[in-house]
This record gives sequence, structure tokens and C-alpha cells, in this order.
Amino acid sequence: MFDPSQIQRRWRGFYVRKYVHNFYARKKYLAEVSWKNKVIRSGLDELEELQKRERDCLDVIKEQTNKVYQAHRLHHLLSTKQRPGIFNSPFRPGPHETELLLRQVKYHRPTRLTPSGKTCLLGIPDSTAPSLGSPGRNTLGTCSSRPILPPIASKKQQMLLGVQKQPGEVWEQCVRCPDLMHLQSSYAHLEEAKHQLQQYKSMNIDNGMLFEQYTDAHMQN
Repeated sequence: MFDPSQIQRRWRGFYVRKYVHNFYARKKYLAEVSWKNKVIRSGLDELEELQKRERDCLDVIKEQTNKVYQAHRLHHLLSTKQRPGIFNSPFRPGPHETELLLRQVKYHRPTRLTPSGKTCLLGIPDSTAPSLGSPGRNTLGTCSSRPILPPIASKKQQMLLGVQKQPGEVWEQCVRCPDLMHLQSSYAHLEEAKHQLQQYKSMNIDNGMLFEQYTDAHMQN
């Protein structure tokens, strides 16, 4: 006969080994966790490699953009037929990399800041880069100090402002009615006024002399 306490101890140990501390279930669980960790690590490695490629591509684009910007600033150093540039040394077997870049880049006059967008490698630098006339990197302080002219008014705005005649119509009016386009006073108006003043003074002098002669003759009589 078994003691009930022994039976209870054996049953408790069997229950714990099967349902609480099952070795095979725990081993299977740990194997699945290990496999899942490997899958996650491989995915993270691929993501890290992709991000590294993107960073390298952005660095290359940034470096190329800086080269294009420097080429825009140093465009006046491009070599010509009469005089070679500083990058085109006669002692080199071939032209310098900067010389080739200067030949590809076209000069653009520095105007207002360009709108934000993607940078063209052989075009105008992006707005994130400084303007062509300033060495700084702050785009807010690179605006030109020259006043910006207002935009040209369209035809509708000109009609609203009252400018309704075309240049051809104005020219025809000048040809047909030349008297209307003349000045109110001629360019010799001052000389004519002086001449009239002298004539008026001479007439006053003559009239005064005649009056004196008449009074003298009357007094003698």
C-alpha cells in the first residue's frame, strides 16, 4: 500500500513536469524565439545597408552640388584659346577635373533666390546652397541689396490704368496732327520776350522825345 502523501507528491511532480516545467515545450519555444530573432536581425541588416546606400548617395549628390556651385563661382577662370586657365596646366597630360566641369557648367546671372526643389547637377544650384555672390551658407542673408523692380503690368492692368492706345496709334496721331503735339512755348521764347521789351522801351523813348518837343514849342509861342 502506498502512503497517500507519497501518491500526492508523485502526482504533483508529474503535473509540474508536464504542464509547468515541460522541457520539450520550453525547448521548442526557445528554438522558435531564436529563429525569429535571426529573421529580425537579417531584416535589420538589410535596412541598415539600404540606409547606408542612401546616405552615400546623398553625400555624393551633396559633393557634386558643391562642385557645381564652385564651378559657377569660378566660371571666369575657364581657359580660352588665347589664354589657358589656372586649372588647365600645360604640364598635365590632360585637362583637370575642374576644367572639365567648368566647360560643362553654363554661367547664370545671380538673381533672386530660386524656389526649393531638386538640384540639377549641371544647372543652377539649389536654394539650400548660398547665392553666387556670397560665401556664407545662410540663405536668408544672401538676398541682393539692390531693389527689386515691380513686375510688368499685363494688358488688362494697362487697360484698367487708362493706357488704352497702342504705340502705332500714337505715332499716327503725331503725324496727322503735329500742331497738337507741339510745346506751348518755343525754345526761343526768352529771346523773343527780350526783343519785345527792347521795342517797347524804344517806343516809350520816342514818345517822350516828341512830347518834350511839343511842350517846348508851345511854351515859346
